[in-house]
Amino acid sequence: TVCYFFICVCVYFNKSIFRQFQALLIRRNEQLSQQTADLQEINQYKDQLFAVISHDLRSPLYHLQSTIRRLNEGHLSVDQSKQIINEIDFKTKDVSLLLSNLLNWANLQLSGYKSVIVEIPIREVVEEAILFQKEEINAKQMQVLNQVPAITIGWGDENHLQLILRNLLSNAVKFSFPAGRIIIEAEEKSDKTVISIQDTGMGIGPEALEMVLMGASRLSTLGTNGEKGNGMGLWISREFIRKNGGELWATSRAGEGSTFYFTVPNRKF
Repeated sequence: TVCYFFICVCVYFNKSIFRQFQALLIRRNEQLSQQTADLQEINQYKDQLFAVISHDLRSPLYHLQSTIRRLNEGHLSVDQSKQIINEIDFKTKDVSLLLSNLLNWANLQLSGYKSVIVEIPIREVVEEAILFQKEEINAKQMQVLNQVPAITIGWGDENHLQLILRNLLSNAVKFSFPAGRIIIEAEEKSDKTVISIQDTGMGIGPEALEMVLMGASRLSTLGTNGEKGNGMGLWISREFIRKNGGELWATSRAGEGSTFYFTVPNRKF
């Protein structure tokens, strides 16, 4: 009886250990699968990053070189020179925003990189984003209204918030029709501030919008005046918003415009 009891106990413990070992293997396999998926995603981002650098960064720089060469030749009229200077201004801003996106994306991938969390005056950051896009806004004879209350605050990395607003406002201007209007608002909730950018532009269909918000698509679409993009601005804005403890969503109707919303904590996190 003692031997039988001992054998039963051994069998029970062997089965228990085996089950624990199986559970451990399953967890390890799930972790490996997740790590593999993450590595594949990062590798895909790396390939797209090199594509952006090789095409969307190199092309405008070549264009700037040829444009400046034409100015240096001195064969242009005053009006032609002013037009070319405006083109140079637009191109340099595009390149500047693209470089900011690329550098901040690279920082997000660095292990040990930490955001600098500070209290942010939302209205002031919005005003800076509008000034950054001033020439593009004026070129389309648009009206951009900063209706964020002066006392509105948020907590996060201010550089990230500036880049988020620049990207979202840049998209709103790009896809708005001439003489259109953009309204930027903010509302404080219990533990977060909701910021919205509403335009009266092209809009986007529900399926395409869902793919963009999920990060499943970064296809570039021409703006209402044929403005080119690289499809990176909205995607990287989504990453920065998540990094700063917020969420991104949108409503849109094709031909009627879009409203993009995102949140930032209004308490230190």
